[in-house]
Amino acid sequence: MGERGRPATGQVRRQPRADGLTTFSLRVRAYGRRYTVRLGTELDGWTEARADMELANVYAQIRARIWEPPRPRSAEEQPEPTFHEYASLWLRRRVAEGIAENTRKDYLWQLSNHLLPFFGSYRLSGITPQLVEAFMEHKLDERARVIAAAEAGERLTDRDGRLRRALSNTSLNKFLVLLTAILETAVRREWMADNPAARVERLRVRRRKGAILEADELESLIDAAAPVDRRAPHTAQRRRRVRELRDRDGLAWREIAEQLAIASSTAVYLYRQPESTSAQVDDGRRALVATLGCGGLRATEAAELDVSDVDLAHRKLRVRDSKTEAGLRDVDMTPRLADELTRYLNTRKDARPNEPAFPTRTGARRDKDNIRQRVIAPALRKANRERSTAGLPPIEVHVTPHTLRRTYISLMLAAGADVPYVQAQVGHTDPKLTLEIYAMVLKRRDRANFAEAFDSLMRDAIPSIRQAKMPVNGHRQPARAGAHRPEIAV
Repeated sequence: MGERGRPATGQVRRQPRADGLTTFSLRVRAYGRRYTVRLGTELDGWTEARADMELANVYAQIRARIWEPPRPRSAEEQPEPTFHEYASLWLRRRVAEGIAENTRKDYLWQLSNHLLPFFGSYRLSGITPQLVEAFMEHKLDERARVIAAAEAGERLTDRDGRLRRALSNTSLNKFLVLLTAILETAVRREWMADNPAARVERLRVRRRKGAILEADELESLIDAAAPVDRRAPHTAQRRRRVRELRDRDGLAWREIAEQLAIASSTAVYLYRQPESTSAQVDDGRRALVATLGCGGLRATEAAELDVSDVDLAHRKLRVRDSKTEAGLRDVDMTPRLADELTRYLNTRKDARPNEPAFPTRTGARRDKDNIRQRVIAPALRKANRERSTAGLPPIEVHVTPHTLRRTYISLMLAAGADVPYVQAQVGHTDPKLTLEIYAMVLKRRDRANFAEAFDSLMRDAIPSIRQAKMPVNGHRQPARAGAHRPEIAV
């Protein structure tokens, strides 16, 4: 039959990109020649399954002899790109410039989940200030629906089965900032006359001054993060149901999650959980909160700690991953923190050195959002319930991982530690922030009612002159005499 009579053949090709995405394409033989058909990336909605389906469709068209090979376009024929196309190019260039991995993931999340579903199909010249205003109104309406559902006792989930949360004005403004940055480059390349996103007013954000917890409030938060009895009456039954749907019915995790109204990650966790699982399991949340509040680590630094980075023998936390070079450091454990970490790691004696020090319940590494939403937020709610029962005032400040970092700085300064020593502990290159917190310490409210909590939390927290070392001009130097004992009455 000759070359023209050979059957149609082809395959799906996957090309990893520098920005972490994968480009899907088809390589097919038709009409005596080979052709490459570019499909797109995950940003365009392409997956392995969808690419396989498209290949089958191309096969069918070739067999029916109705398929038309892709024709290369000349420079003059190149159409104005859609926002989807241009945003993909913009992200690829930013990755090539060397942006941090966390920044790439944040941009990808904003684009995939928020900007592209709304603007993706528009040509750049079709994006107007009115359209950007409509996007912001759409997001405000979306937030109102999430809040209304929660108040009615219902839960809304995203496409991965995770609980949807109401986004703050700060988060919505971030979308506008990213849109502005992308369109600004389009203006410079003369695809647009001006930047419509730059003309849209940002949502008003109530600015909060940096919050600091008192010693007793930090104690309450640490206690509230302790493990609880996990034996809910329905857990065993739900575990069995997950296994039935997975093993007997062969359902995908997302299908199981939809049937049981749980997150996909919860379905995986229940499936993997042995029947003999103890009701009281130390999941590391208490130790993690203690590390943030008694060690001053950033959330990202704590998330990146491995088991081997917790040196109990020398009472050091080795921070190997930080957003600044000054952040790469050894942090002295206070006796209180050392006790917390010793108790916790005794429950993980079989852990490998390179495993996360504070993993999720499925063994994955936490990130800053997980720490804020899954660790600190529930601990704060529980702490306030317990404080109310005990007749104590509630923790009224907005608590984030950074709140705990500032709290550590304030407690160390109040206990008498030198500013350079505290600055080295938290990895500050500029003492300005440390001194600002010190000024706040001097203005704090009367601690007479909470002196016992302060003494318990900060006892022997500052190393002696033989132990404490501070970096000065790149060298390790001993701390000043007297810095090892509290000098401020509390």
